[in-house]
Amino acid sequence: LIPLAVYISEILSRKTHRRRSETQEKIAIMTHTLSETLTGLKELKVFLHEKKAIKRFESIAEEIFRFFLKLVKYNEGTRALVTFITGLAGAIILFYGSYLIKSKTITTGDFFSLFTAILMVFNPLKKLAGAYNRFHECIAGIERIEEILRLPEERGGTKRISEIKKRF
Repeated sequence: LIPLAVYISEILSRKTHRRRSETQEKIAIMTHTLSETLTGLKELKVFLHEKKAIKRFESIAEEIFRFFLKLVKYNEGTRALVTFITGLAGAIILFYGSYLIKSKTITTGDFFSLFTAILMVFNPLKKLAGAYNRFHECIAGIERIEEILRLPEERGGTKRISEIKKRF
């Protein structure tokens, strides 16, 4: 059952990676929108666009919230899946061990020693699956940082304004 858990955990981790990337893009859009809004606050007030700006910001915030909900779903889904599979594996081992004890293939002490050792492996396995999921989230963050660092440097223009005319 462990290969099944690893396979499904890999699928959910890839989805987590994709959602984290999309979430970071949305957060960048929200930050940019907020920066533009605060920079042009006087203009927004003059042209009575405050409500429009608030609605735009709320729309982006709701979209980010939905992305975060999906991330939580994938993270908790991975945890629940690994917990279920380790529980199922423990039950299968327990039933098979009971069969071996009944058929006098192994002793009760040998079985419980082995069963305890196997149970001790399950908790680190759960933690490893959670860490793998968080690792994919971090990779998405690193990719976003690299994307920003690869952007070309902005340079100032070379055109000069000859004169400014005032109009009233």
